[in-house]
Amino acid sequence: MPKRNKKGKTNKQRNSNLLNLNKLPIPDEIVKLMISFLPKKWTVPRIPKKMNSQLNSLRLLNVNNENQLFDINTPVKIKSNVYTTLQREFKYLVPPTKETIGKIVGYVSPESYIGNEVSYWKIKHAKPYKGDILYKVLFLQKHNSFQGRDKFQGGFFPRELDNIKSTKELPCKWSGYYEICNIAMLRGIYYLYPDEVKFYMDIEDRQVCITKKNKIMFDKSQC
Repeated sequence: MPKRNKKGKTNKQRNSNLLNLNKLPIPDEIVKLMISFLPKKWTVPRIPKKMNSQLNSLRLLNVNNENQLFDINTPVKIKSNVYTTLQREFKYLVPPTKETIGKIVGYVSPESYIGNEVSYWKIKHAKPYKGDILYKVLFLQKHNSFQGRDKFQGGFFPRELDNIKSTKELPCKWSGYYEICNIAMLRGIYYLYPDEVKFYMDIEDRQVCITKKNKIMFDKSQC
């Protein structure tokens, strides 16, 4: 019996942390208007409990934003939500696991060639534009081979490429993905924007979203 009461109390506390917009003392029309101005998702930083904690010091030393980038050789991980999004689109854009640690070996632009300057394909042909600078990250753990592949003109390509459709913004997306995943498999090199990585020891900021029932929640799995 005590365990049940304790468990029930915990669930009640979790539910109390949710903000239900339907229960605000304002008309529904104003609630709908408020929601229309809000993004689908936004980020809320996690503040360390102690301002003199090691995590707080870590964040002060390893700044990663639009004004200041990580230094060369900084160990990083890919953010969990970014890993899920990119792997869903095409799994060879990210390392085999989100726990893999890599190090920054350089900075590149979307106009940079994938692999070497002899190559025609550029990073912008595989990744949508999110800024002028990307990190060139070397991961020791890399994909061993294409899982599920077909023969094509004497070589092999992953069947997942069949799901990639050309767009006006990225007319070379199919070939760009093929080249960028080749480099990832052979050399363990991945091209990631600053907002797609974190310092390898850092915790991730919480993702906030509004559900279909107009509740603001922090749990990413429920968004």
